[in-house]
Amino acid sequence: MKKTIIVIINLVYCSTLFCLSWPTIRFDYQRTGAKYEIAIPSSTPAGWEIEIQGEIVGSPIVKDDIVYFASRDNSIWAVDAYTGEVLWQYSTSGKIDCTPVVYNNYVYVLSFDGKLYCFKRHYSLDEDCIPLWTYDTQTKSISSPIIVDDEEIVGEEKNPWIIFVSGPKIDGIPYGKLYIIDAIAGSLIKQIDLGSFSYSSISYSEGKIYFTTNDGILRCYDLTTGEFLWTKKFSSCFNQTSVAIKDDKIYFYAGDIERTLYVLDKNNGEILWTIGPLSNIATDNNSIAVFEDKILINIYPTSLWEKNNIKYSSQSVVCISTITKQILWKKDFSAPRTPQQSYNITSAVSVCNNIAFFGTYDNKFYAVDILTGEILAEYSFSSPILCSAAISNGWIYFAEVSGKFYGIKLDKFLAIKSPDYNDVVINKTTTTLVSCGYENKKFYFEYYDFNNNSWIEITTGSIKNQNVFLWSTEDMIDGKYTIRVRLDNGEYVLNDVIIDNSPLPPTNLTALLVDKTKVVLQWTKSIDDSSGNNDVKKYNIYRSTDMINYGLVNFVPKGTTMYIDTPLGNTTYYYKLSSVDKHSESVYTSPMLIFVPPSEKPSVPEIFVVENFVRYISSSTIYLRWEQKIEEQINIVWYNLYRAVSLQDNFVLYDKISKTNSTVYYYIDVIQNGLTYYYCLT
Repeated sequence: MKKTIIVIINLVYCSTLFCLSWPTIRFDYQRTGAKYEIAIPSSTPAGWEIEIQGEIVGSPIVKDDIVYFASRDNSIWAVDAYTGEVLWQYSTSGKIDCTPVVYNNYVYVLSFDGKLYCFKRHYSLDEDCIPLWTYDTQTKSISSPIIVDDEEIVGEEKNPWIIFVSGPKIDGIPYGKLYIIDAIAGSLIKQIDLGSFSYSSISYSEGKIYFTTNDGILRCYDLTTGEFLWTKKFSSCFNQTSVAIKDDKIYFYAGDIERTLYVLDKNNGEILWTIGPLSNIATDNNSIAVFEDKILINIYPTSLWEKNNIKYSSQSVVCISTITKQILWKKDFSAPRTPQQSYNITSAVSVCNNIAFFGTYDNKFYAVDILTGEILAEYSFSSPILCSAAISNGWIYFAEVSGKFYGIKLDKFLAIKSPDYNDVVINKTTTTLVSCGYENKKFYFEYYDFNNNSWIEITTGSIKNQNVFLWSTEDMIDGKYTIRVRLDNGEYVLNDVIIDNSPLPPTNLTALLVDKTKVVLQWTKSIDDSSGNNDVKKYNIYRSTDMINYGLVNFVPKGTTMYIDTPLGNTTYYYKLSSVDKHSESVYTSPMLIFVPPSEKPSVPEIFVVENFVRYISSSTIYLRWEQKIEEQINIVWYNLYRAVSLQDNFVLYDKISKTNSTVYYYIDVIQNGLTYYYCLT
């Protein structure tokens, strides 16, 4: 491997801490290819470059300071997002055109050797970089997987699913399947024959997946019911065409002979409107970008045109309005080409706040204002750029097909670093803003109240290279929220977060001893059980003997208000409960204590005698003595001493004598002269 730093940049004035991520192909599972982050390019590229010994056609992703990409040298790579330093690399037995995907602490990728690979996101220097598991599909697959962890789909307390569509069989049979795999264990959950293979990545929205196959069919599959809801047949032969989902609509470009943009109702597949043909000749299929009311498509023809014995390709980027359903502008990028230089892949447009980023077959990378079509930046390289760029925290990441991978620094940027996209916030979170070029500008940090259709201010401040502050969400209702950083000049950035505050604990805990052996715990359900946030999954029951060290005894499902425990006897126990939702646990209830007596009667004390007698004028003192074997002391808490002045009288409890660590016991009693006393000990 050859590594080159093309420009050393000063990182002092612009923060380069954890980046707002680009964790999957096309940024999100809706495959919109767009995000709300200010990303203004410089006129000349500055950053870093590494070169590997294999072509790169797959797209990169970014998560927590690490860029992941794969290549046709059979490898998946993890590199530092700001230096290009290789952190780890693993070689499979086949080329990789698949874009990896990150979920929690895992990275997944498909190889042409037929296997799905699961890796750790981080490997230490002394650790072998080997996959955690593989699943063999015996297919040449490119589809970038999605991971679904919705408990209404996968089940409560179950592992998430990883889902993808396979390419053709390794032996050449053009046959594909929909695969659903346990994302943690790597075991098969379900596979569905499709009749045709797919090189497209699945899109996901509200429990349903949408994907195209090579036979021209677009499918909608309900993960909850396990049934296909609808299919739609087109004339195009889809190749690496992921549909974009925004609100209740599906957007996609059917290249090949159709050359048409389609907009469908995502619920039933009905075609709402179309525009096309967008080219005079057949084109590659390609994924599109959808940002606010604009659609962007990078179109590349499958055939060439000739002038003065030179063959040219007429690549173009088209911007279409979702309101007027008309072309707003079209930009052509013609370049001399040979037929051998076509890969049937075109760099899909990536968008950040009205700026489109994409590569072309004329060895260039562009930044274009999507409002006007004006070229803002144009970078020249040595070979075509076929991947779609990942933009994150002031950097752009992409590769030349020749094997050179780049991290390019943006001139100005503003981003919400944390909480990251779709992060779960529990009660409070450290919020971090990172920027360059906006120093001392006043900002407003806000969230959107969907009930009142208004923005609610959380805090304000002055922009620095990095702003860090605490955001408490304890008074907010659980749900998905859009947060915003707004400047006085009207610029802003957005991010989506999921607030899942800890549930409220149960109340009115009581403990009752039944049959001298059973502890019956009863309580009132948490407010968040069947009401409130309605997200309690279970109740955890804890027990202690010292009120300090508590251990989990058991858990019971939501809706439960009683539990019976049968602990060992002769001990005082302390109980407390908590409510548990998907992501966190409530505070504990106040502890309840109860004594459980021994289950067996203790043995009778031995050698119970009057040890000594001292006579005085009107009274005397006696010393009582008895013994207890060490092995018989375990369950004893105290001794009961009874006394009577006649064998015909009832013995009355005279005193309780606490147990000591000794096996020999003494008790001193003062008695009156002239009376006879009888003692009984238990």
